[in-house]
Amino acid sequence: MGFGPELCRFRFGHFRRIPPSRQKPFGCGVWSVAFSHPQQEQKAVNNVTQLGLEIFFPRIQTRKSFRGKRQWIEEPLFPRYFFVSLVDQWHSLLSTVGVAGVIMTNGKPARVPEKIVDDIRLRCNRDGVYVPYRFRFQVGQRVRVERGALKGHFGIYRGMRSEDRADVLIQMLGTVVHASFLEGDLIEA
Repeated sequence: MGFGPELCRFRFGHFRRIPPSRQKPFGCGVWSVAFSHPQQEQKAVNNVTQLGLEIFFPRIQTRKSFRGKRQWIEEPLFPRYFFVSLVDQWHSLLSTVGVAGVIMTNGKPARVPEKIVDDIRLRCNRDGVYVPYRFRFQVGQRVRVERGALKGHFGIYRGMRSEDRADVLIQMLGTVVHASFLEGDLIEA
């Protein structure tokens, strides 16, 4: 998904317009991966942002126990790693406090395809927190087929076969049949 240089800066789930005086001359730059010292991701991200580099630091919410109480906390989606959009001068990144290095290939920062970064971004909310895929149905729930050859039939949801295919048990002609449907073709019965 390409964008003109005026829409390059991605920050916390949205794009912001960059004034022409601050636009990068050759487009948005190339996404690479930097890594921090252990337990210093936030310090590294803050310092890299101070350099004026564009970063993407996805996080995920997890439940942890503290003093006997379960609490939701944000942790890095990729511990120690974050994405950095590099244009020309990337050497200053190596001497930034908190940054341990950059993933390299042939003496240059390794490129991460923009599609990969965009796919992760699409799964994050405005605050950069990754939202895991939630299935619409519970295992064992009764569902009805809304489209296709078996439209109108009822079945029992058995789970997901892949990211978009649902496994359903349907009773037909005196026997139980496993059938696979697009999740969007099913509704709650």
